[in-house]
Amino acid sequence: MRRRAKISFHPGDLALTDSRDAIPGNVTRATYRGAYLRAEVMAGPAGDIPLSVNIAAPAALSRGQRISLALRDGWVIPDAAPSHPS
Repeated sequence: MRRRAKISFHPGDLALTDSRDAIPGNVTRATYRGAYLRAEVMAGPAGDIPLSVNIAAPAALSRGQRISLALRDGWVIPDAAPSHPS
């Protein structure tokens, strides 16, 4: 049985990857933050999931660049079980 769930993660939990199982994304903004770049990305197959990603410097990302992301850590938050009248 499949159930819906949400995931929660920090921007640093995402990383650039070459994996075939990657999350595709399109960079909409990249800001230098010293030790890392903060990239705003529209991700997913339809490009409709906004994500913030911290990429370790000296990475170079630019607006419009296609990237592939891997989720390295995070939490799965299951939906509440459906209630059934007794």
